[in-house]
Amino acid sequence: MAEQATQYGALIEAGCVEGLAHERRGFVAMLNGCAVTARTVIMATGIRDVLPPVEAAYDAVAQSRIRLCAICDGYEVNGDNVAVYGEAECAIRHALFLRNFTDRLTVLMKADIAECQAIAGEALQAGIQLVEHATVDVIRLAGDQVEVQTLESGSFHFDIVYPCLGSDSCSGLAAALGAEVDEQGALVVDSHQCTKVKGLYAVGDVVGSLKQISVATGQAAICATAVHGQLGRRLWEPRDWYS
Repeated sequence: MAEQATQYGALIEAGCVEGLAHERRGFVAMLNGCAVTARTVIMATGIRDVLPPVEAAYDAVAQSRIRLCAICDGYEVNGDNVAVYGEAECAIRHALFLRNFTDRLTVLMKADIAECQAIAGEALQAGIQLVEHATVDVIRLAGDQVEVQTLESGSFHFDIVYPCLGSDSCSGLAAALGAEVDEQGALVVDSHQCTKVKGLYAVGDVVGSLKQISVATGQAAICATAVHGQLGRRLWEPRDWYS
């Protein structure tokens, strides 16, 4: 995709955008110490998953021992010994979804069953083991398994661990310009993927929607069409105002 984009004149530059300002004719982004002007901006900044203490977290995720989305890859869990860790109700709901793919499930929950009696009963009926008041001290790779050490309940070994601790939306730059965010901090957009700020669009996980690659791709198509139309209305303007 990068090769195709460069064939049409796109400039791809790696770096971190330290600031984004809104001016009368568009936007100015500070990238690698330089100012980059654009008439439109598309935010595709995503989210940061909240992880428990994990040694060599990148390696654990790369080896599919730590997984972050049961909807994305749950179908790959084929009878594996799986743990879900997090707040009780959220973790149990994830485990019930994963019950479609394995009958070896343990929920390490940061509460007791009494706080979520109804859904806990459903999980127990499905054969899911519930470990109450399990605070994870560290998670580490142990050969072809994952070792989970808890402060209260000792150590466990699993094939796969799903942390269920939520995520943080990377929406700060847009929010600072006045873009609306929802209760989870995700950007609110209209049917064209535009935020409250004219010319500022957003796609992917930073938007409040189902976090799937196929969804992000569809949003990108909608957004690109809208941006193309917005830029095309003023083709007679000088080239240096094009994004």
